[in-house]
Amino acid sequence: MTKPTIFLEISPLQELAYTGIPKVALELARHGLKKDNVEFFWDDYLIPREIIEELIRAESGLILHALANEKINLTPILCRANEVERSVALFPNVMTRFFFDRHAQIIHDLVFITAPEYHHPDTIRHHGTTILRDSEISDALICVSKSTAYDVKTYLQPPESKIKVVELGVQIPAKSKLNTQHETNLEKFILIVGTIEPRKNIELAFKFIAQNPEWLEEYTFVFCGKDGWLISFNDLIKKYSLEQAVENERIIRLKYISEELKWDLLTKASLLLFPSLYEGFGLPVIEALSCGTPVLASCSSSIMEAGKEFAWYFDPNNYNSFEEKLSTILNNNCKTNPEWSEMLKLHLLQSSWEKYADQVFSICNDI
Repeated sequence: MTKPTIFLEISPLQELAYTGIPKVALELARHGLKKDNVEFFWDDYLIPREIIEELIRAESGLILHALANEKINLTPILCRANEVERSVALFPNVMTRFFFDRHAQIIHDLVFITAPEYHHPDTIRHHGTTILRDSEISDALICVSKSTAYDVKTYLQPPESKIKVVELGVQIPAKSKLNTQHETNLEKFILIVGTIEPRKNIELAFKFIAQNPEWLEEYTFVFCGKDGWLISFNDLIKKYSLEQAVENERIIRLKYISEELKWDLLTKASLLLFPSLYEGFGLPVIEALSCGTPVLASCSSSIMEAGKEFAWYFDPNNYNSFEEKLSTILNNNCKTNPEWSEMLKLHLLQSSWEKYADQVFSICNDI
C-alpha cells in the first residue's frame, strides 16, 4: 500500500523556547524533513519546508509569525489534504483540525484528570473537554510512556488498539558549547528544574536547604523555571527564610534559559534534582543522564521510565525519604561507579530522537 501523506501540525513551535511539548514537536519536525511523505501545517495553511528549516535553526518560535506573514500565497491545508490519495494528521498536542482521512495524537499526560489539584479549574475544563473529543476522533493515541498509556486506558477507555507507546528520545545538540568557556562559571552546584508550581514539588528543595544550611557552603542551588500558579519562587524564599542565601548567590534562580545554557547546566551540575509529583515522561531526567550527570528523582508516575536503573529515587510524598537520600548522595560527593557510566552509554544508544520520530511516523504510516 502506498504510504500516506503525513501532515505534522506545528502550533507548539510558536513558543519562545522549545522545552517539553514544543521540544517534541521540534524533533518531529527535524526528522520529518528527512521523510518524503511528511508535510507541515499551522492553523489553516500548509507551511513551506524552508520555514520549518528556519525554526529548527533558530530553535525558537519568535520568527514564526514574521516568516509566515512573508508568504502571502500559503496553500490552505484543506485543499492540500484533498489533493493527496490518503492523508494522516499528526498532532504533537491538542488536535486542531478534523478533516483528514486519519488522525494521530501524541498524549503527554493526563494530570488534569489524575491530579486536578495541580491545575487551575479553567485548565481542567479546557483539557478535559478536548481530550475526550480527541481520543474519540483519533485513530492512534501515541503515549510518551507506559504510565501515560495506563492513564489513557483507565480514564479515557478507548479501544486498546488505538493506544501506542513510544518513549521520548534524547540527544546532546551538535552545536552546543559543552567543551568551551561561557555562561556557567559555578564550581559545584545542584540543579533543580521545573516550573514553580505544586505539581513540580520544588518546595522540597527549599525545605532541605533551610534544614541543612551547611550544604550551602559546598554547593550552590540553581533553580531553573518560571513561576506557575499558587506558589512563587519569592514566596518560598520568604517562607523558609532564605533571603540571605539568595543575596550571597548560594541560591540562584534562572527563569528563562537558552538551549545552549540548559545543556551547559545539565553537563556541569553535580546532581540534577527532579522532585516532581507527576510527569508524562520526565525529559530533564534522561537529558541529564545523557550528559553523564547523576539524577535524584521522585519514584512517581512515569519518571522511573525516563531514569530506569540509572537514577536514584525517593518517595516524593515523604520529606524524610527525600532528605535521607539527598544527604547520602551529597555526603558521597554525588559519585557514581564506572559500571554505571558504561551501562548508561549502551542504554542511551537506544534512546535517540531519530528512533523516536521513526517510530511515530511508522505508526502514522500504518493507520
